[in-house]
Amino acid sequence: LVFLFFALIIGLIKLFVRDFVINYMYAKKTPAWHSWKAVWKIVFANKKESAMYWLARFVVSLLVGIVGVLIFFILVLIFLLVGVILFLVGLLLSLIIPIPALWIVLAVVLVIALIICGFIALICVSAPISIFIRYFYIINFEKLSGLKILKAVSKSHQSFYTKMKGGK
Repeated sequence: LVFLFFALIIGLIKLFVRDFVINYMYAKKTPAWHSWKAVWKIVFANKKESAMYWLARFVVSLLVGIVGVLIFFILVLIFLLVGVILFLVGLLLSLIIPIPALWIVLAVVLVIALIICGFIALICVSAPISIFIRYFYIINFEKLSGLKILKAVSKSHQSFYTKMKGGK
């Protein structure tokens, strides 16, 4: 019980640092301790907005988690269906060409390929979800603090792309 309490406290500190302090450090170019104190002032000055942020964060994280689990199960079902089809095709072919060693090697290779494709598909699905979540947190911190974080990022990206194209 004590361990769970400390894990909860450490988790909340980690979320506070990741969601608020790091964004403030980036936007204001200040060190961690100064950013920590400044963010506390912002949070306590905007108690209602801060509470709404944490509530929205919880609800969005819950919904994204549910969607992620549903997508994971859909991917598992798709890969199981592909695996069953490949198994049946292999079974039929093994009746025509009875070389057991060949089919065992082929089955192992196909299982490994399916597992690798499954991981790649899972990464392709989970990456946009995690990017959305991070974007959501940054947008809400901008509203809470009045700082412009994403605008600064987009300007630096624009100057990078301009330099890459040969512009000034």
